[in-house]
Amino acid sequence: DGEVLQRRIELAAATREAGHIIRLFAARLDDVEAGFGIEAVQMRASWSEPLSLSQADLDAAAEQHGTSLAACIDRLSIRLGPRAVSRPVARASHIPERAQGWQRPLDQVAPVQNLLAFHARPLKLLDRPEPIAVLYASPDGFPQRFRWRGQVREVLRVEGPERIAPEWWRERSTARLRDYYRIEDAAGRRYWIYRQGIAGDGRGGVPEWFLQGLFA
Repeated sequence: DGEVLQRRIELAAATREAGHIIRLFAARLDDVEAGFGIEAVQMRASWSEPLSLSQADLDAAAEQHGTSLAACIDRLSIRLGPRAVSRPVARASHIPERAQGWQRPLDQVAPVQNLLAFHARPLKLLDRPEPIAVLYASPDGFPQRFRWRGQVREVLRVEGPERIAPEWWRERSTARLRDYYRIEDAAGRRYWIYRQGIAGDGRGGVPEWFLQGLFA
């Protein structure tokens, strides 16, 4: 009927194993209806990389050169999609939402300051900080009652603040510092909140409060 179908695969690492490539294509052709047959098949490599000589038929060599891991990543990427398989990496930043990121599993990791002594961090960071309304604060600035997602929470314990200054080389001069607090409410739930800015800093109006993480 003149229909042209295209299927694309992308390998995590260069390979010369024909069987592995055939299995990847087979997984992508499951939904193809051959009908009265296929007249022609064309294969094109959009790009390629040099592949050093190795004894790929030996299990020990496969483990040493990472071909077993690469083959596993390829199969997962074909089934789940290329963007579904990634790994977390540390970034050189003190700002929590910038201190980590995601990249392809076998890409080289950029050097970072791995030995930075951070304070305790929550197990779960929100995708983006959510604003909260602090209804009452103690004279020294600690939040005692706040509203988040429509519910009012009473604060029993507070640790902090941990001050994080803006990254002046990335942000505008009006960026405000953050004071982080680890707090616990009456039900035993623990949160990671921060106040953005301080009164009279000349970089905005009234300081704002945000919730950024949840402790176990």
